Amino acid sequence: MQIQTIGKIGLATVTSFYIYYLVWVLITPFIDANHKVQSYFPHRDYAYMIPTVLIIFIVSIFFTFIGLVLITPSKKQITAPQNVKVKNSE
Repeated sequence: MQIQTIGKIGLATVTSFYIYYLVWVLITPFIDANHKVQSYFPHRDYAYMIPTVLIIFIVSIFFTFIGLVLITPSKKQITAPQNVKVKNSE
């Protein structure tokens, strides 16, 4: 598969999920609760919970990574050369 084909498939997938989510959040609240269209979507509460949980998950992974980078010692620690004499400024 070429990279362009994979990109087109990814773009089509993300676009379809985005349109589904927009219809779910913006249009279904104005449709009657017992209409047939409502059966294609989960309960409206999940429309707010899923993105919230995903954002919390992504932010926690980001800060965990930053914390691990800051905590672990670097492989190259800067040390002064052993044979260099430091001049007194007195």
